[in-house]
Amino acid sequence: NLSLHYFDKKTTKKIFEKVHRHLKKEGLFFLRCKSVDDLAYGKGLKLEENYFYHKEKKSAFFSKESMKEYLKEFEILELKLTSSRHDQLSGKVAYSSFIQALVKK
Repeated sequence: NLSLHYFDKKTTKKIFEKVHRHLKKEGLFFLRCKSVDDLAYGKGLKLEENYFYHKEKKSAFFSKESMKEYLKEFEILELKLTSSRHDQLSGKVAYSSFIQALVKK
Protein backbone atom coordinates (compact mmCIF):
# COMPACT_ATOMS: atom_id res chain seq x y z
CA ASN A 1 0.00 0.00 0.00
CA LEU A 2 1.47 3.29 -1.20
CA SER A 3 5.05 2.09 -1.48
CA LEU A 4 5.44 1.23 -5.17
CA HIS A 5 5.21 4.83 -6.32
CA TYR A 6 8.71 5.73 -5.15
CA PHE A 7 10.59 3.84 -7.86
CA ASP A 8 11.52 4.39 -11.48
CA LYS A 9 9.99 2.23 -14.23
CA LYS A 10 12.88 -0.24 -14.42
CA THR A 11 12.82 -0.89 -10.67
CA THR A 12 9.02 -1.03 -10.55
CA LYS A 13 8.97 -3.64 -13.32
CA LYS A 14 11.47 -5.78 -11.37
CA ILE A 15 9.38 -5.49 -8.21
CA PHE A 16 6.25 -6.71 -10.02
CA GLU A 17 8.23 -9.59 -11.56
CA LYS A 18 9.51 -10.62 -8.11
CA VAL A 19 6.06 -10.41 -6.55
CA HIS A 20 4.71 -12.63 -9.32
CA ARG A 21 7.57 -15.10 -8.96
CA HIS A 22 7.22 -15.42 -5.16
CA LEU A 23 3.44 -15.39 -4.93
CA LYS A 24 1.92 -18.84 -4.54
CA LYS A 25 -0.37 -20.20 -7.24
CA GLU A 26 -3.82 -18.61 -6.79
CA GLY A 27 -2.18 -16.10 -4.41
CA LEU A 28 -3.66 -12.60 -4.18
CA PHE A 29 -1.83 -9.27 -4.35
CA PHE A 30 -3.48 -5.96 -3.44
CA LEU A 31 -1.80 -2.68 -4.30
CA ARG A 32 -2.57 1.00 -4.20
CA CYS A 33 -0.42 3.69 -5.84
CA LYS A 34 -0.67 7.36 -6.73
CA SER A 35 -2.72 8.01 -9.86
CA VAL A 36 -1.91 10.39 -12.70
CA ASP A 37 -5.10 12.17 -11.56
CA ASP A 38 -3.44 13.14 -8.26
CA LEU A 39 -2.94 16.88 -7.63
CA ALA A 40 0.82 16.32 -7.19
CA TYR A 41 1.16 14.83 -10.67
CA GLY A 42 3.52 16.80 -12.89
CA LYS A 43 5.01 18.89 -10.10
CA GLY A 44 8.76 19.13 -9.86
CA LEU A 45 11.51 17.89 -12.13
CA LYS A 46 10.40 15.24 -14.63
CA LEU A 47 12.80 12.30 -14.43
CA GLU A 48 10.93 10.03 -16.84
CA GLU A 49 7.35 9.53 -17.97
CA ASN A 50 5.04 9.82 -14.92
CA TYR A 51 8.04 10.05 -12.54
CA PHE A 52 9.02 13.32 -10.83
CA TYR A 53 11.39 14.72 -8.22
CA HIS A 54 9.63 17.19 -5.92
CA LYS A 55 10.17 18.31 -2.33
CA GLU A 56 13.17 16.05 -1.72
CA LYS A 57 11.47 12.85 -2.92
CA LYS A 58 10.84 10.96 -6.13
CA SER A 59 7.30 9.91 -6.97
CA ALA A 60 5.82 7.80 -9.73
CA PHE A 61 2.21 8.07 -10.85
CA PHE A 62 0.18 5.35 -12.57
CA SER A 63 -2.57 5.34 -15.16
CA LYS A 64 -4.90 2.39 -15.69
CA GLU A 65 -3.00 1.60 -18.89
CA SER A 66 0.43 1.63 -17.24
CA MET A 67 -0.83 -0.44 -14.33
CA LYS A 68 -2.27 -3.04 -16.72
CA GLU A 69 1.14 -3.27 -18.36
CA TYR A 70 2.87 -3.89 -15.02
CA LEU A 71 0.23 -6.48 -14.12
CA LYS A 72 0.22 -8.35 -17.43
CA GLU A 73 1.43 -11.60 -15.81
CA PHE A 74 -1.41 -11.55 -13.27
CA GLU A 75 -5.14 -12.09 -13.56
CA ILE A 76 -6.67 -8.69 -12.78
CA LEU A 77 -9.68 -9.14 -10.49
CA GLU A 78 -10.21 -5.43 -9.84
CA LEU A 79 -8.59 -2.26 -11.12
CA LYS A 80 -10.10 1.08 -10.16
CA LEU A 81 -9.43 4.71 -9.38
CA THR A 82 -10.07 5.96 -5.85
CA SER A 83 -9.49 9.15 -3.89
CA SER A 84 -9.27 10.23 -0.28
CA ARG A 85 -9.39 13.37 1.80
CA HIS A 86 -6.73 14.13 4.39
CA ASP A 87 -7.25 16.73 7.12
CA GLN A 88 -3.77 18.05 7.87
CA LEU A 89 -2.50 19.42 11.19
CA SER A 90 -2.25 22.86 9.60
CA GLY A 91 -6.03 22.87 9.15
CA LYS A 92 -5.78 22.49 5.39
CA VAL A 93 -7.48 19.71 3.50
CA ALA A 94 -5.55 17.64 0.98
CA TYR A 95 -6.94 15.24 -1.59
CA SER A 96 -5.11 12.29 -3.10
CA SER A 97 -6.01 10.15 -6.11
CA PHE A 98 -5.01 6.52 -6.32
CA ILE A 99 -5.19 3.53 -8.58
CA GLN A 100 -5.73 0.25 -6.80
CA ALA A 101 -5.72 -3.30 -7.98
CA LEU A 102 -6.48 -6.77 -6.72
CA VAL A 103 -4.78 -9.45 -8.78
CA LYS A 104 -4.24 -13.19 -8.68
CA LYS A 105 -1.35 -15.30 -9.86
